[in-house]
Order: sequence, then C-alpha cells, then structure tokens
Amino acid sequence: MVAVRALAAVANALSDRTADRFGSALGAFVGRILTSRRRVALENLHHALGDHFSASEIEAIADRVFRNIGRTAFEVARFPQLTPEHLNSIVVESGRTLLDRVRDDGRGGLLLSAHFGNWELLGAWAAAQGYPIDFLVLEQHNPLFDRYINNLRHSIGVGVHYVPRETKAVLRGLKAGRMMAILIDQHDPARTQIVDFFGRPAATPQGAAALAVRAECPIVRFVMRRDRFDRHVMMHEETLFPDITAERDAEVRRLTVECVRFYERQISAWPDQWLWTHRRWKVADGNFRGDAAVPERTR
Repeated sequence: MVAVRALAAVANALSDRTADRFGSALGAFVGRILTSRRRVALENLHHALGDHFSASEIEAIADRVFRNIGRTAFEVARFPQLTPEHLNSIVVESGRTLLDRVRDDGRGGLLLSAHFGNWELLGAWAAAQGYPIDFLVLEQHNPLFDRYINNLRHSIGVGVHYVPRETKAVLRGLKAGRMMAILIDQHDPARTQIVDFFGRPAATPQGAAALAVRAECPIVRFVMRRDRFDRHVMMHEETLFPDITAERDAEVRRLTVECVRFYERQISAWPDQWLWTHRRWKVADGNFRGDAAVPERTR
C-alpha cells in the first residue's frame, strides 16, 4: 500500500496530460516485467482474434492494453479531484435517455459494463449527473487496498455493495430506485453459466441476470471507451428487459448470453480497450472447478 499511495500522490501532483503520459509509460513498463500476465494476454488475444490480426498486431494490442491499465489506474487515483464540470468536459455521453427511463420508472435497474476503457469513470459520470448508483464488487484480498479503492469510489458519490453477501441490500436498493453497476466479464467459478465467448466456453457470472429476473428490473448495457486523456466516449446498446412470464432458469440464461454478446461486439471493435490479462477461459483450458449451470454450447 505504501507504493500505491506514493504513486497516487504523484498522480495527483501532475496535470491531466502529464498524469496520462506517466500512467501510460508505467503500464507499458509493468507489461514488460510481468511476463506471466503478458503471456496470458497474448494467449487470449491469439485464441480470440488470431484470425483477424497478425502476430505483430496482437503484440501491439497487448502493449496498448497494458498502457490503458496504467492510464486508468492514474485516473482513478485522481478521482478526489474530479468535479461534475470536469467530468462533463471529458465524457462524450450517449444513451442518456436509457438511464433516464430507468430512473423515472422508479424500479431501479442494473448498469452492466466491462473492464473496458476506464470502467470506473462510467460510474463516476453517472453519479455526477445525479443518478443514484452503487457498484457491486468483489472484496479485494488486501483489506487496505479494498478500503482505499472504495474510499475513492465514495469520493465521487458512488455507493458500494459486496456481492454476493449483500444481495438483500442490493434488492432493497433496486426497490428504492437505485442503479446497480456490475461487471460480469471475468471468470467466476460459482453461480455460473457456461457461455461461448469468442468461440470458446467461458464461465460467466449469472448474478446480473438473476437479479434482473428476481427484481423485475431492466439491464442497461454501457462501456466507456477511451479516445485520449481528455475524451472518453460512452457506448451502449438497447435495454434488456426480463420476461416475467418465462421460466426463471431459461430467462437467466437468455439474459446472460445477451450480455456476453454485448461484450463480444464492443471488444471486437476496440480490442485494445479490454482487460485481456485475466484468465477468462479456464473452462476451455480445462482448469475449471466450480458450480456450472447449463454447460452446453450456445452456438
């Protein structure tokens, strides 16, 4: 944590542009020394996109992935400096009417995103616009870092719930009209649907779909794409609504698959924006141990 706080102090002492350059350079450096994570990123990229990009292009994408991680880390460290005016100046909004409908309906909704671009900035923007929003997160292994990152989220007006242990609080929040932001683009060995992701089976959390069905609330799908240090573009697709007349397990399956397809479309268009460093395909690699639901292929 000493190193994290030192880097955060550096980030907050720099201008926006300089912090972005510093974060990018740090990300590139880390990408070269963390050889195991770089190898994971390259393997994932080759499996998912090897038919579309050459080996040298995939190397370049991996470089940009690590640069994006560094840039995002520095931007998040600077959250206490963010103002609504600054956020509005750097975010190109799109699909705001979808969020307005969720808020005006009063039933709450799930804001689905991914580890894409600066994913934390999407919640910061939503909070700055006055949308009542909480993040659904997993608890970090290091309690000091967990407290640090959640304090940064609180500083921008975002609430935090740990999943799955705070499900009742999440349901109460939805009933009160709050939006719950959730990411389901990483491997999860529990409460899982096995869904093909870029043509390979992957264990996908079904929590978002299960919550939507249980609370009878919509899922709005957004990602925040990075253009440059002072321009982040919101991208979205149409809202998903649970079919309350459908059989529950089938509907959870349908919504989970729709969310995965959303991820595929965004990542295919902007592959350097996603977090390829994660071991996403443990099922395909034969390393899956967990509670899988409906494991058949979906294509």
